[in-house]
Amino acid sequence: MFPSSDNAFSLSTLFSVYASITGFMMLFRKMLNDFMPMQLRSYLFRLLDQLFTPKSNNLTVIIDEKFGSESNHVFEAAEIYLRKKISPDTKQL
Repeated sequence: MFPSSDNAFSLSTLFSVYASITGFMMLFRKMLNDFMPMQLRSYLFRLLDQLFTPKSNNLTVIIDEKFGSESNHVFEAAEIYLRKKISPDTKQL
């Protein structure tokens, strides 16, 4: 999968690949701007923005105290960490 040390990619090969990809992306962007109507482009950008924008800033992680019949090491680590971070009066995070 990765090149071995005797036939590693040279700097000129990597630069050539980078230049080719960059040129393709510039051409592709130009074609999209020329041939795709503005309304369709703005719709697609809004759709992609909705896809990659988190729906909420809240995150819920549930860690079970037991993993089968054994104790859960992640639960123990979270308990130790949170014991230092929150007040003893806190009932729910």
